[in-house]
Amino acid sequence: MNGANGAARSGDEPADDGGHHVLIVGGGFGGLAAAKALATAPVRVTLVDRRSHHLFQPLLYQVATAGLNPSDIAYPIRSILRDQDNVSVVGVDVDDVAEENEAGADAADGI
Repeated sequence: MNGANGAARSGDEPADDGGHHVLIVGGGFGGLAAAKALATAPVRVTLVDRRSHHLFQPLLYQVATAGLNPSDIAYPIRSILRDQDNVSVVGVDVDDVAEENEAGADAADGI
């Protein structure tokens, strides 16, 4: 459900107004940058990632040497994008991407 600030939450799909739908595969640096860049665009954005968190890997060695806690370098993707009304986050493992399925519907609509 939408929170008090109107942000899309887990399980919510932005309203389908018949416009374009952008599917972003992966919540790494590139996926998050793309989603943020589309914040004001008139599109629905679905970001899919097998993990529910973004891991800042450049600091992973500090976790291994007990310099940082794991929570200091891993952030929930939904929290990072919570202020964007046009974004939904889906936790799935993507095996294949097809432009259209047999029914002619967008492949992202079946997520």
